[in-house]
Amino acid sequence: MGVAPLLGGVGTDGDLGPLLCARSGVATAVRWGRRWRETGERRAQRQGSPKRSILDPHAAFLMALVAEQVDVTIEERRARLETARGVSAARVMMWRFVQRRGGSFK
Repeated sequence: MGVAPLLGGVGTDGDLGPLLCARSGVATAVRWGRRWRETGERRAQRQGSPKRSILDPHAAFLMALVAEQVDVTIEERRARLETARGVSAARVMMWRFVQRRGGSFK
């Protein structure tokens, strides 16, 4: 069976195979073909990993820091997290963590 059905095309005896391999790579074409044979699915799978943060397990700790001291800075949060929990987080990671929870900094 050719790869034409994967693209929704009507190739003759899989003559779209070389085109697909040249465009997407042989390994990709093989994975798509296997997925199509096993599941019948032709759409692309979702890419990337789930949106998780290494800070999620420490959310209660980080929010407690704000409850203790409202004007705590990102740098102070980073330092306290590393000291208390041994977790090193980048500045932007801390910023995104706070933003996702509706917080802000001045």
